[in-house]
Amino acid sequence: MSASLLLTEEQRDFRDAIRDFAQRECGTREQRDRLTDGGAEAHNAELYAKYAQLGWAGVLIPEAYGGAAGSMVDMCVLMEESMRGLIPVNGMVTTLVVAGAYERFGTDEQRER
Repeated sequence: MSASLLLTEEQRDFRDAIRDFAQRECGTREQRDRLTDGGAEAHNAELYAKYAQLGWAGVLIPEAYGGAAGSMVDMCVLMEESMRGLIPVNGMVTTLVVAGAYERFGTDEQRER
């Protein structure tokens, strides 16, 4: 059984959107070299801003705090497709894990920030 059969239609659409983004923004070696200073940098702030504008940086954050209120599966789809597409947004997994810790253990003030 293909893993894609286990995803909901919405999750498959999300996966496809990430794939399209990766292909459009960093699908060629020339694009990736420009975004990463020839591979010297693992993160590109400009590309991350586009990624965040799509709501992907807040996939696990509740809507009340400006996020997309996604699931762990959504986060896994995001991470898998980001890495598959060689999108230079270093640190996303750590960011999402920390956001989850703030949601669960943080004060209201910390969650708002």
